[in-house]
Amino acid sequence: MKHFLALLFLVTNFLALHGANNDLDKSKHTVQDTIVSLFPAPAQSGVYPDADVEIVFSVGLDEKQVKPNVMRLRQIDGKKLNVKGTVSYLANEKRLRFVPAGFLEPGMYELDVMAVNATKEFQQRQIKNITYRFSVANVHPLSLKVKPSPIEVKEGTSVDLKTSIVYDDSSERIVKENVVYTSADTSILNIETNATATALKEGTTMVTSTYKGLISPTADAIVYLEIDGYRLPPEPDRAVNNSTLLGIDSNNNGVRDDVERWIYMTYEKPIERAVFMQSARAYQIVIQEPEKALETMHLLDDVSDCRSYWRMSEEEAISKGEPFWLEEYRDYPKEIYPIQFNTGERFIAHEKYNQTLSGGTYSSSNLEDWKSKCDFNTSTFIKVP
Repeated sequence: MKHFLALLFLVTNFLALHGANNDLDKSKHTVQDTIVSLFPAPAQSGVYPDADVEIVFSVGLDEKQVKPNVMRLRQIDGKKLNVKGTVSYLANEKRLRFVPAGFLEPGMYELDVMAVNATKEFQQRQIKNITYRFSVANVHPLSLKVKPSPIEVKEGTSVDLKTSIVYDDSSERIVKENVVYTSADTSILNIETNATATALKEGTTMVTSTYKGLISPTADAIVYLEIDGYRLPPEPDRAVNNSTLLGIDSNNNGVRDDVERWIYMTYEKPIERAVFMQSARAYQIVIQEPEKALETMHLLDDVSDCRSYWRMSEEEAISKGEPFWLEEYRDYPKEIYPIQFNTGERFIAHEKYNQTLSGGTYSSSNLEDWKSKCDFNTSTFIKVP
């Protein structure tokens, strides 16, 4: 009989303890007029493993009492471990926070918050000790993602970065705080602790984020140069760019990148930029197959007609009702030749094009058709004096 009673006592205690540890609704002092919100909420289930614990109060706390042991979080099933983390208090938000050092394991947790005093301003308000439970979902973090990716930002401006956690249930959650960002080249892109990335100079670099032991794959970061609202292509590698006839055209607009940058950095008037861009596009085409010059010569003829229309005095432009004009007595082809045909291969291809046409007789277009030969619309231009 004694053995039976002893066994019954052990079983009863085990069941009581086991039942208590699995009672998600167990709580104490979670409803107080000094408490604005609790996260996770008492008895909340399905909490994600990246959760921080936060309590917002309606009164300020005596910061002297906010010590590392003022909040304690422990897992009460499974491994039954105290969770390592840091306690902080944001006085301006009246927010008490416990940030776990790592991701929470799936299971049930119990939070204990010691009783603390309010500030002198709220001396008559009492904050009792708080206890409650919540459960963490059975999902696991797989990786981090930096957003946006790629990071593209104009030189001299900033962009706010974000990081999301990818879980094994295919869900993604944005991490708002405690993420550490790293720029491989801070002279190009500098990232502040608030996740604001500032573009200091044109170039490319890489960015990673770290959160609770996870490190994201690298995200490409591009700082680009913009002139009068126009995004320039990046400065190409000179050796690579000059190793082929057509060079690099990263934005696929028909103009070699180094030529495009030269045009926008050299000329301020939109009409000049437009005419030289049309010239550059035509030159790129005619040098590809110089032996077919009779088929492609109309492209440079159009450039010449377009340029001729805009070559006028200011008085003539006013009489025509045109807000733009080019100087009459300038050798425009001579200005672009040195940059357009800057290698032996390009120079020779252009010479072959001219030789193919040499000695031929060709008709010219009518004066009234010259403007229509432009491949751009001047109505979109902003007048530059």
